[in-house]
Amino acid sequence: MTGLLPKGSSRQDFVRAVNDLRQRLGSGALGEEAGALISKKLDRLFGDKDKQGKKSLETPVKKAAERGKPAAKTIDQRVCRAGNVIFQEGDPGDEAFFITSGEVEISLKSGDRDIIIATVGRGDIIGEMALIDDQPRMATAKALTDTTLSIIPQEAFKKRLGRLAEEDRIIHRLLEIFVDRLRNQARNL
Repeated sequence: MTGLLPKGSSRQDFVRAVNDLRQRLGSGALGEEAGALISKKLDRLFGDKDKQGKKSLETPVKKAAERGKPAAKTIDQRVCRAGNVIFQEGDPGDEAFFITSGEVEISLKSGDRDIIIATVGRGDIIGEMALIDDQPRMATAKALTDTTLSIIPQEAFKKRLGRLAEEDRIIHRLLEIFVDRLRNQARNL
């Protein structure tokens, strides 16, 4: 990620740039659901409080997501029973999911075994990268408990992303770069 800032930039410069990006996304340029999605990804990449106890960088969008409610109206909801697969690695992705309740396991195939890369729950968004880059699902999501999902359709997301591209091409390009780099990291696991 250091390639996103000029050579010699300090960690503080990096954190400032990420916080500025969060503020712009939280201002509604993408809409609140998409802002929550990107904010969540930025938190995971740049310092959200994780299982090792790293410090979290709070944002209003993230706080809304942690309450387990989408910030805007959703088109549809889906209920998955414990053990149900929500989507499979390699499937086409035309929607993302905001988890309103329950717990979901995210895993990747490595040969004949599954590698669990995350366990997510209320307030998290899954399946989002396919909405940005139109690539197949890079992981499998399976409900660990009965789970309720709010669906974020690709068409609605693409409209918001298009508005962002018109308003701020730099931020739009950064999103594409982040997703591309995340996919490359996942391939190297």
